[in-house]
Amino acid sequence: MRQGLLPVLLLLTPLCSGCTSPATRQPYHLILGFDTSTSFRQNLPGSVNAGISVIRSLEPARDTLTLFRADAEADEFLDNAPPTSREKLQLQLAKELIDQPAQAGTRPSRFWRKAAEAADRASTATAIVFFTDGENDDRSPASDQEFRTALQRLAENAKVTRVCVWGISRASREDVRASFEPFGLHPDLRGPDELGDRAALQSSMFTNGGLR
Repeated sequence: MRQGLLPVLLLLTPLCSGCTSPATRQPYHLILGFDTSTSFRQNLPGSVNAGISVIRSLEPARDTLTLFRADAEADEFLDNAPPTSREKLQLQLAKELIDQPAQAGTRPSRFWRKAAEAADRASTATAIVFFTDGENDDRSPASDQEFRTALQRLAENAKVTRVCVWGISRASREDVRASFEPFGLHPDLRGPDELGDRAALQSSMFTNGGLR
């Protein structure tokens, strides 16, 4: 399976070579997580394509980017200005996301904790996007506390203007929405069939407004 995924990740649909974010918007820090668990593998290529589209809307001179792969653990593999080359970005994502997870299952609390930590470090307005089906294979009290603490940190962080959960299955939407709403967070939820509209994704990231 490892060999089969690489060509799919590299042979993505053509991207807009001149994509830039609106000149009037503020600088952004984008935190992007990709669910690499077994349950989401079939939707990973489309999510990578959507992620590249959003990343290519950033401007390296003023925006910053943090990238994670997330399954049973969450591992950061980039925290810098966004790559200036589309090809370099595609190759880096393929390299980091191609391997099967070391452990089975999805533990989203790990991603949200590390995303909250990255948002705390940011010096500009921050948007968070997690590409995932919304499954949670760890309902332990410790995992639940980790998740709730992360959401509380995000809610208290005035720099966080947008939270998105993209690629989510319809079966998981109400559960995810109910988890965020007690903290005053209203994530943008989109299914895997909604990730092909690049203009809508970019608008979701850079339109004024946000969580609250």
